Amino acid sequence: MGRVASAWRLAWHQREEPLEVQAVVGLDDVAVQLAHRLLRQPDVLPRLRGLQSTRVLVVLGALDDLPWVDGLVHLGRLAGDLHLPTALAADLPDALLSDVFAQRFPGLTAPLAVLPDHGHVLSLHGAVRLDETGLHRWLKTSSTGGDD
Repeated sequence: MGRVASAWRLAWHQREEPLEVQAVVGLDDVAVQLAHRLLRQPDVLPRLRGLQSTRVLVVLGALDDLPWVDGLVHLGRLAGDLHLPTALAADLPDALLSDVFAQRFPGLTAPLAVLPDHGHVLSLHGAVRLDETGLHRWLKTSSTGGDD
């Protein structure tokens, strides 16, 4: 995965109209559960792209292809290259957020994902097609666990 940076404080509130789900993020044990769920759905893997780091698994794709695991963060895309939790909005206009985050985190390559509840901004640049070999490798090297 690209670099991860800590987010600075913005005020967040419930979005009136949720964003369309285009990605899911699992952290720590939820990421491990997500990887195992994906491995049980090998026919869907070719339609999904993802990124992995030691404690994070991000999966991008169509809503019908994205797996469900309790504890996932569901992301939607704003205009520009910014993904946010589908039910959250910042106390800034959506039209400004992409530029604000790009200026605040110039070392992160767009598109970006903001996880306000976890205090992270993630680069989604370099997402690749998911496959069973890569997921098994990630499970073995992840600091959150191996085979369940």
